[in-house]
Amino acid sequence: MSIRKTLVDERPTSFEDCVVWARLKFETLFNNQIRQLLFNFPEDQVTSSGTKFWSGSKRCPKALTFDLNDNVKMRKCGEYVWYQGRTDEEYLLQVLQNVIVPDFTPKDGVKLHQQMLRQKSQKMLKLLRLLR
Repeated sequence: MSIRKTLVDERPTSFEDCVVWARLKFETLFNNQIRQLLFNFPEDQVTSSGTKFWSGSKRCPKALTFDLNDNVKMRKCGEYVWYQGRTDEEYLLQVLQNVIVPDFTPKDGVKLHQQMLRQKSQKMLKLLRLLR
C-alpha cells in the first residue's frame, strides 16, 4: 500500500472511519492475502524437485477469521483507533458489527517472486504469532 493511498486517499476522518479502516486492514492482512497465497501455493503444493513447498522454515500460513467475540482480534482493530480519544469498547463493538467486508475472490494469474513470497510469508507468520 502506498503512503499517498494511506495518508491521503483513504485517510480516515472520524472515529467510525478509523474503525472501518482498521477492520478492513485486518481482513486484508490476516485473511485475504493469506488466502491468495494459499490459492497460488496450496497446502499440498509440491515443487519441481518433488518436495513439499510448505516445508522446513516455510510453514503453511492459516488465514484468520475476524471474530467480534475474540478480544485479542477486536483490540487489534481498536489499537488503530484509540488515538481518536475514544476508548468505549461497547461503541467500538457496535461500529465493528456494521462494517461491510467485501467477499474474498482469489485472483487468477497472480505471479509472485520467490523472494517477495518468502518475505511476506515470514512477516505474516510473525504477525500471526503475535495475535495468538
